[in-house]
Amino acid sequence: NSERRIRKTFALTGRESAPADISETDLLEKAASAVANRNRVIGIGSPRASLEANFALRELVGADRFFAGLSASDDALLNLGRKILTDGPARSASLRDAMFADAVFVLGEDVTQTAPMLALTLRQMRYQKAVKTAERVNLPHWDDAGIREFAQQEKPALFIATTAPTKLDDAALSIFHAAPDDLVRLGAAVRAMLDPAAPDVPGLSDASRKMADEIARALKQAKRPMIITGTACGSAPMIRAAANIAWTLCSKGKPAQFSFCVPECNSMGLSLMNAKNLQSAFDAINKNSADTVIVLENDLFRRADRADADAFLNKARHVIVMDHIATATTERADMVFPAATFAESSGTLVNNDGRAQRFYAVFPPAGPIRESRGWISEIMSAAGPYRRQARSFLDDIAAYPEIVIASLWE
Repeated sequence: NSERRIRKTFALTGRESAPADISETDLLEKAASAVANRNRVIGIGSPRASLEANFALRELVGADRFFAGLSASDDALLNLGRKILTDGPARSASLRDAMFADAVFVLGEDVTQTAPMLALTLRQMRYQKAVKTAERVNLPHWDDAGIREFAQQEKPALFIATTAPTKLDDAALSIFHAAPDDLVRLGAAVRAMLDPAAPDVPGLSDASRKMADEIARALKQAKRPMIITGTACGSAPMIRAAANIAWTLCSKGKPAQFSFCVPECNSMGLSLMNAKNLQSAFDAINKNSADTVIVLENDLFRRADRADADAFLNKARHVIVMDHIATATTERADMVFPAATFAESSGTLVNNDGRAQRFYAVFPPAGPIRESRGWISEIMSAAGPYRRQARSFLDDIAAYPEIVIASLWE
């Protein structure tokens, strides 16, 4: 219902002209003409678009001309988290794993903002601890009122270290607020206390050392320890510090689990596609390797400096955008296709722990609005017989070894 919702197809007759309504057929013909020379077209994907839509765009432009639509820093953080999950000994944690964890350390991530379902699950740790207390006094599981009485007196071994207060702090046993670099040092200190062979952290404050000791003791005693971090602080050292704690626990025989929180609904899915970052797309246009760009549900001005995004869009001969809401990027596009929202479309996302997660349309889109992959399919068909028809793309996705979603958690 937003006033910025894009509900019609429109195009510009010139860069200085106002956008004008255009029929679907005419816009598709115009787009097909712009992408006729495939070698001059690049595609920019999005972490908020479905896996199918991103893959469809990659099929349209070619794998070597498909770019992730992420800044270099964001792309590096996501790749680091993915590498930790795929190569490290710690298992990727699910929501159910979080519910039954008996010690959790959250380092640098406000999960109430980036993973609300995980935050809710961590709140339920108190109830799970109360269930165990009730078992010791022979209180049956069905006595919910009695168990909740115990829950009021129990606090789980939940430790939160963040840059600012969070809405989950009241559920934690201990909290710690500090600058990102100090949080990294706290994480390193926890690891050092878990493993005497690890490097010591000199110059820690008394508060930091006390917190680190408390966390380390709880993780040592836990049967199912869990470490949570993410990209919120934009710090690769913090992600490594959290991973080192989980890996150290694994080396000590603890079945540690690692949860990596990502900023958008399909950040992990886009990362699994191994595409180059947004700066590489800028370079392709600036070096005249391409002259046409297709932007999929992404606002480039949120990913890059305004001057860089302006220069990129000015340099491109054609800018084709598919989105459901008006942005600074749609305002600069030659052709705009109205895309369906998540509630009007079906597709697949890859969640925090690397599992494919389907979503389904709850009502049909109105007017000319279609799923992004549907528009891409139409452009493929209109561009000529050498373009194969786009379908659901699920079979094609499964055929690519670099997009093996289950590899993160098996």
